[in-house]
Amino acid sequence: MNQTTTDNETILRGVLDGWKAAVDQHQPDQVAAHFTDDAIFQGMHPYSVGRAGVAAYYDSQPPGLTVEYQVLETRRSPTTSSSDTSTSTFPSPTARRPTSTSASC
Repeated sequence: MNQTTTDNETILRGVLDGWKAAVDQHQPDQVAAHFTDDAIFQGMHPYSVGRAGVAAYYDSQPPGLTVEYQVLETRRSPTTSSSDTSTSTFPSPTARRPTSTSASC
């Protein structure tokens, strides 16, 4: 792993750690703050655009919902944009099986 990949992963983990803390503490507005103003969000409901839809989705989740994530890959292009892939697992307090998602940004 080169230094740029390490730096990218550190940045990504900083964002994901904040998102995880907000999910774990059932703070929907803080969860939404980790998304862009024009984020296209596809939860288990019809998709929404923007932070309000993200907050509404996480507000509708049961108390006690937590999330674990794993960074799968991070790369930076010569133009300084980043390509990151992670997977998240939501071990629901009420479901028999956890829900898993993947994200690329």
